[in-house]
Amino acid sequence: AGAASRPKSAAVTRNPVGRPVMRAPVSGGAAAAYSHVHGPDIGGALQDLEDKMRARLKALRSLHAGEQAILLSAFHAVDRDRTGQVTPPQFIAAWARLQVPVTIPEATAAFNKYGQTRGGLLPY
Repeated sequence: AGAASRPKSAAVTRNPVGRPVMRAPVSGGAAAAYSHVHGPDIGGALQDLEDKMRARLKALRSLHAGEQAILLSAFHAVDRDRTGQVTPPQFIAAWARLQVPVTIPEATAAFNKYGQTRGGLLPY
């Protein structure tokens, strides 16, 4: 029932905090334009980065703090205005606080995968 109510043209992904994000797929000429503006999809490298991120969060969790709380704390530390959105440099800084190095191409790929605002910000 849930999948039937979702438009066929939309894809569901999850942002770094695990919230669902609806994104319309980009294909054909639009995909080339999207890639040109937002950077190429680095596929396997992004998967490797996500695996490192998950492993680090798992290593940091404790009796009193789960992975989501740890991640939110890192994002709150770089999002001083508490807008609930970060820029690519803030995304990189948040993961640096968790000792996970993220390159600009990796951040760009994550923003492309998880969705971003028209202003280029990643909601968390």
